[in-house]
Amino acid sequence: MQFRNPFGQKEEVAVAEEAEGSSSSDEEEWTLDKVAKLGLAGVLSIAVAESVFWILSFPLSSIFYFFATGEWIDLFTQEGQVKFLAFTAGWGALGGAIAQYRTVLTAAAITPWMDENVVKPYLAPFLDRQGSQE
Repeated sequence: MQFRNPFGQKEEVAVAEEAEGSSSSDEEEWTLDKVAKLGLAGVLSIAVAESVFWILSFPLSSIFYFFATGEWIDLFTQEGQVKFLAFTAGWGALGGAIAQYRTVLTAAAITPWMDENVVKPYLAPFLDRQGSQE
């Protein structure tokens, strides 16, 4: 199907749709596997991004819970344990839902820094020494 754009050029709708499809598939391809294929720096970036998220998320979410309800969760009572279980399940579900985005975006952003400041000066020489000893 052809249409005429405001500039007088004829274009194929299928071509435009195909171009849109290819750009969205390129975005979909940016996954954990793609970051991991960036080498040791990519894998370390994923590990750092995940560690930082989970280490910071539970204390911060506990503080947000306190501000929202005015109480701390008491793990010594059964009611508090049920609240903690529900809160943990909800927070884990949210963390799982955004896992791909938080990890890929963060890990992809810090991979060049990780390669330049950790892998090349420290890990690459260490791995070279280990390889030459064998």
